[in-house]
Amino acid sequence: MAAAPGHRRSGSRTSPPRPRGPPPSLSFAKPCSPVPAITAFREGNGRGKQFAGQVAPSVTCYGDVGGFPRIRMTSMMIRDMRGPDCAAGRHLGKIGHAGGPYGTGAPHWPAMPSVWPILQSRLRPRRAYHRPICVRPGRARHESEGETMAIGGTTVRATALGLALALAGPVAGQEPKEVGIAPVKVGAGPYVWDSAEQHDIRIDILARGLAQGYALAFLPDGDALIVERGARLRRLRGATGANPTLLPRPIAGAPTYAGTAHIDPEDVLGIQDVALHPDFATNHLLYYTYNRPAGYDPVAKRLFVTTVLARARLNGMALEGAEDLVVGETVHGAGGSRILFGPGGALYVSVGALSTGDIASAQRTDTIYGKVLRLTADGRVPPDNPFVGVKGSRPEIYTYGHRDPLGLAIDPRSGSIVASEHGPQGGDELNILLAERNYGWPTSTYGTDYAGSPLPAVPVAPGTQGPAMIWMPGIAPNGIAFYTADRIPAWKNTLFIASARRGEVNGTGGLVRVVFNGAMQEIRQETLLGDLHQRFKDVRQGPDGLLYALTDEPDSVLLRISPAPAGRPVGAK
Repeated sequence: MAAAPGHRRSGSRTSPPRPRGPPPSLSFAKPCSPVPAITAFREGNGRGKQFAGQVAPSVTCYGDVGGFPRIRMTSMMIRDMRGPDCAAGRHLGKIGHAGGPYGTGAPHWPAMPSVWPILQSRLRPRRAYHRPICVRPGRARHESEGETMAIGGTTVRATALGLALALAGPVAGQEPKEVGIAPVKVGAGPYVWDSAEQHDIRIDILARGLAQGYALAFLPDGDALIVERGARLRRLRGATGANPTLLPRPIAGAPTYAGTAHIDPEDVLGIQDVALHPDFATNHLLYYTYNRPAGYDPVAKRLFVTTVLARARLNGMALEGAEDLVVGETVHGAGGSRILFGPGGALYVSVGALSTGDIASAQRTDTIYGKVLRLTADGRVPPDNPFVGVKGSRPEIYTYGHRDPLGLAIDPRSGSIVASEHGPQGGDELNILLAERNYGWPTSTYGTDYAGSPLPAVPVAPGTQGPAMIWMPGIAPNGIAFYTADRIPAWKNTLFIASARRGEVNGTGGLVRVVFNGAMQEIRQETLLGDLHQRFKDVRQGPDGLLYALTDEPDSVLLRISPAPAGRPVGAK
């Protein structure tokens, strides 16, 4: 069956699993011209392996550097053979590009002006960190790690007279400034919308004034827990009732790092997601992920951060007896994460690789970033996890090759675990999780660079698992939920996705509803609540069988969706 307009399916949904063992290192080799003043490094699957030499009659260049048609996701090290002294290297700021979010620190090396505009316009690094290293007087070195790419044909040359670089091919465009609809405050409601199959639905505003809602979970008594981005865990009393009340005092004991120095806007410290133990009614165990600071790097001028899975007992308005179950590696920045209890009580945790400063981490099995983990409820590793006993691998890993998976849900018909995943510009994905599969990032994506140029990747690389569904343009998918209740019968077994925005335009978020056939193939979809112009962050089915959605705004709201009664209320849409 053909995909809906603007959507494509991969043709590799049944790729065989990768052989056991760590993922093989990517290797690219091609003879190229001598590079007298440049040493290039490729990340080498995150291990910093040196792939190119210095001055020589002939040089073999790896990682698409120096004569190869394209620079892939890579790390580069520039060594100025005529740098005045070691101290000069410390002044080389972040390699960036005009209009980009990570700065364009001006170079202070006398030999660098001819290099800088090309690095700035061609390499287009994202979420990179940079370490000037003193080799010896007169030979300062600067290393850049992160998502560094060049778009178009690339040839790197240098002369003994200095660093004069000429790059062939089109110059990559600058990343455009963000555009969008001016912020809109949600009114008091209620509202009535007409949907494609359920038709009239009623929208009630249950809580407002939340500081960027991030995650939602319901308690057995009808209360709800709401995570405010990196800040607090709130309790909404009577969330499923007629008059819910947002308690003013946050739940004590939840990790929060408000006021921490050196926080980068891309870093989200504190609690990320919450989930109840299947037997919460008797054991009161609450699971949560959080990002905690782990020191400061004065060279990169960024915090070191660690992602942690923890659990504690919820006693009224306090978390007690907290214990960390999984602790991630220390990285520069950390992204989002989600928690899901699957069939049989297995605990699944998705951990993004987007903000770690190491784009290759998604393909490495010695780190939790860019992965979905599987654990028992007490935090132990199931013996049948695919990387148990594999040297150098984290045994918690269930799947890998993810960019930023911010939604997890169970398909009610098949029992499969489904994950939503942010692509770059476009190429957002819905994936069916299968043990040991590689979901491809960063070598596989349907998306493009944020300036619109093609990325040095293919839609589905050999040996990787293709997505069940993609979005072009992207919808910035966050939390997801299958509706399984009977209160809204036309929506039964359909998937809801909290969408932050569509096509990189702010103010265009909504709830995306997708109808699948029995083989988990898309039949149709619609976007609800787009007229509210909100970033939607999470969606959940409540214990009352209704649907609840949380927005991510400075003045966030929690919405309840129910069938509309006869007659439209005042203020209906």
